Amino acid sequence: MTKLAARTGLEIYAAPSAQRIRIGRRNARESELEDYLAASGRASRAIADAARGRADADCLSVMPRDLGEWRSTVEFMLGPYNSGKDLGEVSAMDLSRAAERDASAFCRQGYGALLARLADGIPVSLDTAVKLVDITGRGTKVEASTTKGTVTGRHIIITASTNVVLDRIKFDGGLPKRHQDALESLKLGSFDHIALELTGNPLGLQRDDLVFEKSSGPRTAALLANVGGTPLTVVEVGGKFGRELAEQGDKAMTEFAVEWLSGMFGAGVKKAVQRTQTTQWNKDPWTLGAFAAASPGGQGARRNLMEPIRNRVFFAGEAVHETLYGTVGGAWDSGTRAAEAVIRRITGQPDPLAPKAEIEVLSEKKPARAMPSGERPAPGSSAGWCYTNPDSSFCKPSRRNP
Repeated sequence: MTKLAARTGLEIYAAPSAQRIRIGRRNARESELEDYLAASGRASRAIADAARGRADADCLSVMPRDLGEWRSTVEFMLGPYNSGKDLGEVSAMDLSRAAERDASAFCRQGYGALLARLADGIPVSLDTAVKLVDITGRGTKVEASTTKGTVTGRHIIITASTNVVLDRIKFDGGLPKRHQDALESLKLGSFDHIALELTGNPLGLQRDDLVFEKSSGPRTAALLANVGGTPLTVVEVGGKFGRELAEQGDKAMTEFAVEWLSGMFGAGVKKAVQRTQTTQWNKDPWTLGAFAAASPGGQGARRNLMEPIRNRVFFAGEAVHETLYGTVGGAWDSGTRAAEAVIRRITGQPDPLAPKAEIEVLSEKKPARAMPSGERPAPGSSAGWCYTNPDSSFCKPSRRNP
């Protein structure tokens, strides 16, 4: 999708390939970053080893017990930040299939502008919620009853989130059990953004810096600073803590973000706050959540959702991608795949042989390494690394870029 985006005329640039880690009000030292990477690597290998077993397990239950002072940070990175759920709610087999997110990019004008540009020329009906899909006894037709009337066609591709399909869309005759179970296994996690306009760069960070903290519990977050070179800073919360915080409302979310940032960067943060904005994806009627991480035992759900219902109803979206779930690229690829399947049926072409699932387990990733002070790899490098000098420290421990 990055190649398509580059042809839109909008400003597309690579996301920074490194992250900072804060310990209190200072940057982590090189030795501390190496300790974190070692703990993260051990956790990833343990999850990958468990994924090779016959039975699936939740990620938390297979984590090493001796991760020490970095345990909470590792749990946040792999759980709420990476999956939108705490690790006890995440399938080890599903997490092990996730591909690296090293090709991430930002659009200076915003993702909404990019999506609108890519949709140029396509007839789109906004505010037209589908309420009922009729998949019974209609010959070669399928009907979708919407808030603005009925739409009839030979095929339908449903790209709504799993939570919306479960809670807002009815199916005449019901869904096949295989698809119903798959949707239940792929319920959305929670991941929200708290945006703050901070004048004067009180955090002292660079454009699009991504920051985590060495946490002591689940009450933590991730920070994306100076987005696109603007005063906009975004605090990201997820999992159970993020869901509970969002339930308390926008004011509580903003207060947490300011308090959390002040703890890492000083009291000057409060004075710099101007406008604020929060997301409430769990309450948004068009999403009802963030992105889909499979629950334990649901490792096969994504592939099951790829199967059409009666060769007429297809599902697509990030939840229907085995390795790039939770990403725009995964959703785009899934939609392309579903559209191509529909075209084959319309034109009478056979389906290609199903490829073997490309499973890349965490332990097969390149091992992280520390880089000498004063050196940084080329942007977009997939090598795990750390970089430290007296003024800055960077680390690449995460499997998911924002």
